[in-house]
Amino acid sequence: MIVKAISRLFRSLNMRKLKQCGKGSVIKKGELFSPENLHVGDYVYIGPGHTFYCHGKIYISDGSIIGPNVTIWSVNHNYRSNISVPYDNIDYYRKVTIGKGVWIGANVSIAPGTIIPDGCIISMGSVVSGKLTTNTVYAGNPAVVVKELPVERLELIENKMFYLKMKYSGKVNAQSFD
Repeated sequence: MIVKAISRLFRSLNMRKLKQCGKGSVIKKGELFSPENLHVGDYVYIGPGHTFYCHGKIYISDGSIIGPNVTIWSVNHNYRSNISVPYDNIDYYRKVTIGKGVWIGANVSIAPGTIIPDGCIISMGSVVSGKLTTNTVYAGNPAVVVKELPVERLELIENKMFYLKMKYSGKVNAQSFD
């Protein structure tokens, strides 16, 4: 019981260090390095076991869902060093941006400087870098386009029909697809 209380207190203190954490957002237990550089929008879910290196800033927009064990890097070492190998003591900061209504599956790795625009879905286990295309499914290592999603999804994003928001309001019902 005492361990749980201490764990909750630590999590609470770490959450207060966030640059921004929007209403209805849930951040499960994980590791945040430089949490003051993490911006979390409204109705965002960040799953357990995440590891975010926020040194170069990470922006997660409204309605995005991030699965368990996702790693996001916004910092990299200088591997082109002429002083030492495999790198030197210089760090390069590159902001990571995750748009609205994005779904990132379990065990995804996101490289520094990545831009994941509105409506994207990133399949579990993918390795993502660069600027992706809006409303598209990506999978693999490196992540590549699997398919484009229906344009109607963008209207749902525009109307803020986010899963967590709907869940809190009781407007989402569980369905079986058997």
